[in-house]
Amino acid sequence: MDVRRIVPVLVVLAIALGVGGLVLLVRGSGDDDEQRVSSSSSTTTSTTGAPSTTTGSTTVPPGLPPATTSPPPGTVVVLPTLPPVTTQPPPPDTAAPDPSEPTTPTTEPTPTTEPTPTTEPATTTTSDDDDDDGDDPDTIVYSPEGAPKRRADLLVPDEHGTTAIVLVHGGGGTSGNRRQLRGWSDGYADAGYVTLSIDYFRFKDTTPPPVFPVPERDVKAAVQYLRQNATDLEIDPDRILVQGFSSGAALGSVAYVTGDDPAFAGEGLYDDGTSDVANGFIGFYGAYEGNRADPDQYCGGPSDSADPEVQACYELSDAVALAADASGPALFFHGDADTTLPIAGTNAFAAALVATGHTADVVVVEGGDHDFDRTRRSLTPAGEDALESVVTWLGQQFPEPAP
Repeated sequence: MDVRRIVPVLVVLAIALGVGGLVLLVRGSGDDDEQRVSSSSSTTTSTTGAPSTTTGSTTVPPGLPPATTSPPPGTVVVLPTLPPVTTQPPPPDTAAPDPSEPTTPTTEPTPTTEPTPTTEPATTTTSDDDDDDGDDPDTIVYSPEGAPKRRADLLVPDEHGTTAIVLVHGGGGTSGNRRQLRGWSDGYADAGYVTLSIDYFRFKDTTPPPVFPVPERDVKAAVQYLRQNATDLEIDPDRILVQGFSSGAALGSVAYVTGDDPAFAGEGLYDDGTSDVANGFIGFYGAYEGNRADPDQYCGGPSDSADPEVQACYELSDAVALAADASGPALFFHGDADTTLPIAGTNAFAAALVATGHTADVVVVEGGDHDFDRTRRSLTPAGEDALESVVTWLGQQFPEPAP
């Protein structure tokens, strides 16, 4: 037997067996991974029936606070119209510093020469070129005469109730605009609600400190504008709510807990005695303890400053600490997968409101990230479900008077 002929054959056979075994090994490993993924993704929590105070459980991604503390009875509910959600009990812990504040702010747009209204609800009318469905909003200036002009989109459906909602966009205080909430204003119009989607002062890194309280005054002035024009708009001046998103929720929460506080008097706010009290608050994925990326710029100094004006900024920006002064009920939405603003801030504010005798309803969207409710100027499916839940809540908390 010629050994030189047999050896190559054996080498080829060995290589073939090795490759085949490797293929089997890879296939086996892939199947195991797929099974693990399938197993982990099949765990969901769903809700059925009427609003319930039963505490659910949810899987919280690493780094987020636990969601298993039991809430006070009757204070945290799950509205039945959302896709799988679970109640998020409000623990007594506080929110982490707001990581969503951008480090490179955008430029504040130059104010236009748009005319300033007195008590008329609309001055000019504009429409988005790519918005073909629904009513077009009226673009108005809601700030008082002589103050920097602040514009808003006022949408008054032909048939509507007596409740109106101020919409406050997010963007870390440096970006964003009123148009990004068009999906919400259109949805509210279909449901018969008047909305005022506002622009407000956005600061940049060269803005002289302090920024406070200019954006907060803008939100309050929007509430005043609706109240001044309640008769023309056919709304109830005692049924005006603020709904904010992310950093807009932080601004809205300040308006909600500091109604008619004289500390906010100054340019940008009406001084004719019109109340700026918000009769309710709806917050989406916000931080409510006054956390700022650059507190020295926003407040004009560090938190331990001896300057009383600086101290006033920190005190008046913390809605959690001022929860006892809130006016009306509150509704919160937060995704349990939100890594931009942890849900702890929502829980802390809801717990503080409940502890001081207020109604605070919290809805956690399972798997929801930051901005889960919208894309560009439209609502996502989760956003549409959230809108339906908000409308249900509004019907419960602000029922229309009998004709």
